[in-house]
Amino acid sequence: MSRNNASTKTINALPSSDLVGPLNDKASGIESTTDGARTTGLDIIQTMAIPYARGKSGKSKFSRLLVECAKLAGIPMRYSDADPSNAGLKETYRDAISPVSVNPQDLIAHTRTEVEEFVDGDASCLIDYGAGNPTFEACLQEIDLSRFIKEQGKRLLLFCLLGPTRGDLSYIDEFLRHPSLTAADVVLCCNEGLTERGREIQAFEPHLESPQVRAAIGRGARLIRLPRLHPAERIEALGLTYLDAALRRPNRAGQSLGALDAGITAQWLRQLPQAFAPIRDWMTFAPVESLVATMEAELTARVAARADRGVVA
Repeated sequence: MSRNNASTKTINALPSSDLVGPLNDKASGIESTTDGARTTGLDIIQTMAIPYARGKSGKSKFSRLLVECAKLAGIPMRYSDADPSNAGLKETYRDAISPVSVNPQDLIAHTRTEVEEFVDGDASCLIDYGAGNPTFEACLQEIDLSRFIKEQGKRLLLFCLLGPTRGDLSYIDEFLRHPSLTAADVVLCCNEGLTERGREIQAFEPHLESPQVRAAIGRGARLIRLPRLHPAERIEALGLTYLDAALRRPNRAGQSLGALDAGITAQWLRQLPQAFAPIRDWMTFAPVESLVATMEAELTARVAARADRGVVA
């Protein structure tokens, strides 16, 4: 992992009374304010993004969010669904690239192709492997992938999604031990959707004091939170993008989210720029601000249109 020079606080400085601020402050030294989230002038760095965690941790949901942000910002991205058991990404994005088969050799060949396309091309890359898929680890045996990508002037960005169970921390151990990931940038993402409602702070407090998180932060990893999205499962089942869900746009079958769930989704999207503030300089390949701005513009236009209809009436 590359060292984050902005991170100067120790994990012991985290107060237990609040989760949001400490996570953001601890992760990169960036103050958790909207002004900090609105900074401009960041260069876009082509990035290979790899969500990595146990099953049912939110990897596919997070992958869909990254793809949507890149698309709305007009930033090129190749994205592939290499999950042999759950094609969650392809259910929403039919143009997602798929391996020839789920045969281990085909999955490895697919990864090699994606790495080469990423290195030689001008687009970022996202690969959703799914849980229990050893393909990524197999490729790491062949080459120090993080150093190789860094030497091309590009970034390997690993998203480790964490729930409240101690077993989730084992994935951090793999990053810390693997010699082919020393130059990777790592995001430790506390997924509030995996906790009991109202117990988000208590659920993640043990993680903040764990040796794994301490070691990861010491090597430059950054902590963020992914706020709870109540209708997440419904959105995924309908095959909706987050923008379509918030705007109540229908899916291919003409189904859309209910009014209340759409409002909840819009509120969730508005939280993301601040929640992701500690990694804003790592998210130039998929800026969440583009998604929020597109939503707000459409909602504002709808309000204006309704007002105009009222004037005419």
